[in-house]
Order: sequence, then structure tokens, then C-alpha cells
Amino acid sequence: MGFWGWYHFYAASPSHIYTSQGVYSVNLTGTSVNGCTYSYTQSLKINVFSPNASFSTDVSSGCPPLTVNFSNSSTMASGYQWDFGDGTTSTQIHPTHVYSSPGVYTIKLIASDAGGCKDTLIVVNKITVSAATVNYQTPPDIYGCAPYPVNFSDASGAASFLWDFGDGATSTSANPYHVYTEPGIYVVSLTTWMPNGGCEQHISNFQTFRIDGAEPGFTYTISPCPPYEVIFTDTSLNAAGWQWSFGDGGSSTLQNPSHFYPGPGSYNVTLVVTTPLGCTTTLQANNSVVITGLGASASAICTDTVLPLDVQFYANTTGATWWIWSFGDGDSAFVSDPLHTYTTAGPFTISLTIGNDSCVYTYNYPPIKFGSSQGTSGGLGGGVLPPPPRVYHCAPTPCLFRIRMEQP
Repeated sequence: MGFWGWYHFYAASPSHIYTSQGVYSVNLTGTSVNGCTYSYTQSLKINVFSPNASFSTDVSSGCPPLTVNFSNSSTMASGYQWDFGDGTTSTQIHPTHVYSSPGVYTIKLIASDAGGCKDTLIVVNKITVSAATVNYQTPPDIYGCAPYPVNFSDASGAASFLWDFGDGATSTSANPYHVYTEPGIYVVSLTTWMPNGGCEQHISNFQTFRIDGAEPGFTYTISPCPPYEVIFTDTSLNAAGWQWSFGDGGSSTLQNPSHFYPGPGSYNVTLVVTTPLGCTTTLQANNSVVITGLGASASAICTDTVLPLDVQFYANTTGATWWIWSFGDGDSAFVSDPLHTYTTAGPFTISLTIGNDSCVYTYNYPPIKFGSSQGTSGGLGGGVLPPPPRVYHCAPTPCLFRIRMEQP
């Protein structure tokens, strides 16, 4: 009877299957019919080796096309057979595969050695490829007047955002604020990325805004001589109504108005235009009309209360190169600020004519009485003479000159 040491076998020529890899020593013990035993250990050990299939991936989910890099960590193998679950295979050690269609894919790797031994590893539902789902329904267009403020929001649960407001501006905020300052049609798009490497979703028309508004503007021309007529020319775009404020209390609703200004100065012009849809836009043009032409703001001071009355006149002119005062008592002067003596109390109708190389303008003042009738302060106290009726002349204009000769 024989006894084999790796397992209890009572056969002269046994067979054995090794199920685990390792190094095994074989021992044989023989027993005679008389009960004598003899043991023998084989010096040549039995080495049992088997491949071990193993792998990992850099990603396990994403959107198509999804690129997956496979890292082979198999041992005791020299050959590999990959099945990516979508009908494609590979024999590379570390293959890269692109999944172009949505789905759930099972991966199989067969690792083999030179002796033909094989180990198979199957990982069920290893790769998930998800298509981006867009369930967003674009709402109706929104109409508004510029400037039009908008608060945007997204409830998709995305991790990152890219808003395109359609006017060249963008934002990466989840809930951005934006103002449309110009008229136009703006289509807002939104791109989102879900958490943990999730799919990218693009909404090409998140919302359309139809912003109405006008672009107010104007030009003007100024007459060189008083009264200063300014002719305004409207250059506004998309305007159907106009409201002008000329900066001196005057106004107009004409598209192209003309306006007479009282004298030299800087005037703030405001133009409010209304579109056919009812939106209004305001243009505030400060110091837009500047008149530096011919003009006077005359005053007279009388310090006497009994006759004769000395009255100091001041023309306070701009743009004038000559002056003609008519004092209402038959006398006149040809300087800017004359001193005149009245021998009677009046009243006197005074006029002042001023001019330059291009223009002549006459101020005719209401009757004025100097002396005690003006109060204890005497005269006009330096106040500006009441606004006169306007007499307008165009150059060239005929003039009557008087020469007063005095003996030395």
C-alpha cells in the first residue's frame, strides 16, 4: 500500500487537481505486506501558478462621447482580451475607449499566461453613459422698456453655470442680475454642468427679451443777433413723441421746434422722447446751448431825491462794440455807462440801442420816474431795468448819426 503525502491517496499512481496557485512538495510513503514503511520526498517541487485579472478606470460615468482610460493591474498574465460591452474589444494592456452612445456597459477582462492559463473578471454595469436631458420649455417673449432690469435664476441643481445675455455680456453666477440698457431683441442662453462630473446641458433659448426704447438726440443752430432764435433739429431714433424743455422755462412738443432765448448764457436742454409702443427715454443735455452774442442787462442808479437828478446808467452788455442811450428828455449818450442829469422828475421813456459789426438791437423800456417818487433809497437802487419789448434789426441797417459839437 502506498501513501501520498500531498493528500491521502492509497493508490500506486494517483492523479490530483490543484485548485490554488502555490508551491507544493510531494511525499510518498510505501508500506510492505509485512507492515514495513518507507517515506520518500520528491526533491522537485510542484509550482502551480494562475493569472489574476484586475483593472480600474479613471471615470465610471459621464456624457457621450465619454472617454474611459482602463488601467490594467492583472498579475501573472501576458495576454489580455477586453470586451467593453458595446460590441468592441481590445488586446492592449491599458486601452482607452470612447463610448459614443448612452447606456450602461459591463466590462469583461480575460487575462492569460504563456501556459494557456486564464482568469476572467466581469464587472457588471461598470460604465454609465448618460445623455443630457433638456426638459426646459422656453416661456413667451418678454417685452420691456430700456433700461430693463432682470433677475435670472436656475433651478436645475447644477454645479456651475454660464449665462449669455445676448448683448455681449455673460455671467457665471447661479442667479445673476442684468440690465438691458439699449433697445433690441436679446436671446438668453444658459449652459450648466451637473455635480460630480455630470452632463453638460445647453439651453439655446432660455428667454427672449424684446426691449423697446428710443435714442434721443438733436442738433441746433443759433441766430447771430438778438432776439436769439435757436432752431432745434431732432435726430432721435424710434421716436413718435417729443417733450422739450429749453432751460429757461420754455417748452415744446414739436419734433423740430424753434425757441427764442432772452439773452446770452448757457442753457440746459432736456428732451424726452416716446416710442410708438409708449417707452420713454430722456436726454439731459447740460449747458448744451451756449449763447455769447449781443445782449444787455441795463440798470440805472439815482441817489438824488431833489432836482436836478443825477442818474448813473450801466449797459452791462455782451458782444456790443457801440451803444446809443436815449434818456427820454431829448438827450442821448454814446458810451456804455453814461451819467445823465435830469432837470425834471419825469417819467422818462428810455431806450438803449447796442450793436456790433453784424447786429443791432434796441431795448425800449417802460416809462420810469426818478427822484422822491422812487422812495427814500433813491432811484432804482441798481436794479435791472424792466424787460423791454424787442426791436430786431438785421445788418446792414441804416443809422442816423448825430454829432454834438462843444466849444473848448
